[in-house]
Amino acid sequence: MPKHTPTRLGIKGQCIVLAVDVAKRNHVLMVQGPDGAREKPRRIGNSAAGFGALLQHAQTARRRWPGVPLVVALEPTGHYWLPLAYWLQARDLPVLTVNPAHTKRAKELEDNSPAKTDEKDVRVIADLAAMGRARPCRLQTGVYATLRALARLRARVAADLTAVTNQLHQLCDQLFPELLPCFGGDLRRTSCRRLLAVAPTPAAVQALGVERLTVLLRGASRGRYGAARATQLLAAAATSIGLREGTAPLVTRLHYLLEEEARLRGYRRALEQQQAAALRLVPYAAGLLQFRGLGVVTVATLLGETGDLQGFRRARQLLKHAGLNLYELSSGEHQGQRRLTKRGRPGLRRILYMAALRLLKRGAPPWVLPPPPRALGGHRGRGGGDAEVAARGACVGPQRPGLRRPAARSLTAATGMEVPLCVRGAPATSQITVDPIPGTLLHRMKHCRSRATAPRTPEDLGRWVRSGKADTTFFRFSQLGT
Repeated sequence: MPKHTPTRLGIKGQCIVLAVDVAKRNHVLMVQGPDGAREKPRRIGNSAAGFGALLQHAQTARRRWPGVPLVVALEPTGHYWLPLAYWLQARDLPVLTVNPAHTKRAKELEDNSPAKTDEKDVRVIADLAAMGRARPCRLQTGVYATLRALARLRARVAADLTAVTNQLHQLCDQLFPELLPCFGGDLRRTSCRRLLAVAPTPAAVQALGVERLTVLLRGASRGRYGAARATQLLAAAATSIGLREGTAPLVTRLHYLLEEEARLRGYRRALEQQQAAALRLVPYAAGLLQFRGLGVVTVATLLGETGDLQGFRRARQLLKHAGLNLYELSSGEHQGQRRLTKRGRPGLRRILYMAALRLLKRGAPPWVLPPPPRALGGHRGRGGGDAEVAARGACVGPQRPGLRRPAARSLTAATGMEVPLCVRGAPATSQITVDPIPGTLLHRMKHCRSRATAPRTPEDLGRWVRSGKADTTFFRFSQLGT
């Protein structure tokens, strides 16, 4: 996976630009030389013959300007550009992409007119690429291409499943409005869906009777619901305000939606199994799964959106790739408010937001996360990557001299909760710091309400945390004893 390049590519006046305006059936091609000379735009088909014609134009341009490097610049329009980009990459032709938002804003610089044509677009693409305003195309290959396709398919299936669930709620509100409150308003319960498949209307529920309804509910809920819930449903059916006329088509639609929902759920499970299988091929996927709040689906979607994380040299590059970098509109004495640019992958922003939301919903602060694995560039020192995580007696991560596994196990067993540990040098406000200097078993907690009640031993720590006297579960330790 190629590394990210600096902001300015430095190709102005030094490259032959083969600009392509991508379309569904026919692409528009134009060659611009290093001296700014342009050839007449030509149309090529979106086929093997058209791609061969593009290759011939590239060879002709190289003979006209010998010794000058050639790049292919295109605007990533929808999904039509992907076959051409992969075809060019397979033939070792450098591919640059021009942001469609840039071409939209720069088109009036061409002829001072808002007119838009394919010929004009290809000229704008060539100019932007020659000025260094294009970016290298990072096409996903191997397991990362598989993960991206699986993530997109699962997102589409999840959207279809939500639409089907909403339609089921709509039909229930028409046929039997009192049904869902009897099951806590949760249509996902197996007993509720089984009852809808057998008796979707109040009249059908009354026709079952108490005994048959009890047997149905007990079998679907594995004994959770019985005669009491059956009696409640019969009472609700007797006073129901559901529709009485024209219900046959609605019942048919309901049965179809129930089958469609079961099919989509099975499809989603199959996709998740494929995601788990693909993650086994990523060397550092196991390290990412150690982070609290990150499951198989989250990590698979994250890697599908970003590709190989080792292709990013700095964290700010990944932030910009996601569109999480900031911008402001300031002028003179006016200081604008900083906002997210959102000029990146929306799927990546969504999965990061959902992971953080799930983490906070479970009551764990975001800084519980251990430092990144060494495979992702972690290192010793501030914010380092050598982590020691103790999770209910299981230690994961590389060791450091001075920290022993039995010590971490005894600490976790005493507290009865997950206590993450990291090496000395991590941010002081984020994680537990292990000091390998022998001495006191336990130092005072940094953020405690009463210094007099700060624990001194792992046993005291466990009782103190469970009593609720601690503001947080992050402590400063010296060498731990067993």
